[in-house]
Amino acid sequence: MYLAHMGFPVAAASMEFSVREGLYSSINVADNIGMGYSHFYAEVVRVKRAAEAAAMGKSLLLMFDELFKGTNVKDAFDGTLAVTEGFSEYRDCLFIVSTHIIEVGQALQGKPNIRFGYMPTLMEGSIPCILTR
Repeated sequence: MYLAHMGFPVAAASMEFSVREGLYSSINVADNIGMGYSHFYAEVVRVKRAAEAAAMGKSLLLMFDELFKGTNVKDAFDGTLAVTEGFSEYRDCLFIVSTHIIEVGQALQGKPNIRFGYMPTLMEGSIPCILTR
């Protein structure tokens, strides 16, 4: 999406997307020792900035990978669920979250504007292979 917005070609037979006013991600967020930010705090700040932009009514693409992975499973579950439920209220945003905490998906099953997807894989020896549907 980012490259397509800048006019770069995408590696696909075709692609359709709506133009967005911004892109926020929480992928490989690093700590910042100089500012006194732990990995967890840096991630919270990034999510907060994304929430503030969404609350301003902007049409955004928000991508979060394994939210709060630096915490215990219970806190990661609670945080991921709260953030996902909160962002689901912003209908002009496209919000993508990846998680291995399947209980989050189970807790969100009743939300009409949330869709679930996965990439089924099969191990061939030590190599994961994505299955085509």
